[in-house]
Amino acid sequence: MNYAEVKYSIVKQDGAAAWAEAAKVLEGLPIDFHSTTRALADTAADFKARFKLSLADAFAAALAKENKPNSSLATRNSSRLTRKSKSTG
Repeated sequence: MNYAEVKYSIVKQDGAAAWAEAAKVLEGLPIDFHSTTRALADTAADFKARFKLSLADAFAAALAKENKPNSSLATRNSSRLTRKSKSTG
């Protein structure tokens, strides 16, 4: 999902030609594509419910947790990794 986020962001902001250039660069990077599972989707949904994250970021966090439980997750949206407060009204 995050690859798709990068693509649509570049196409929307800079156009298809900019994406074509970026795609050439990305082809040379060690990017892994992973299929989802029900367990991964459950973890992503839990993260989405508990934190202010996009669904794509929630899946990235779930995948990071699954593959490297004690690792850090880097995102340009780090302010969204704060716990959502629940209203008590």
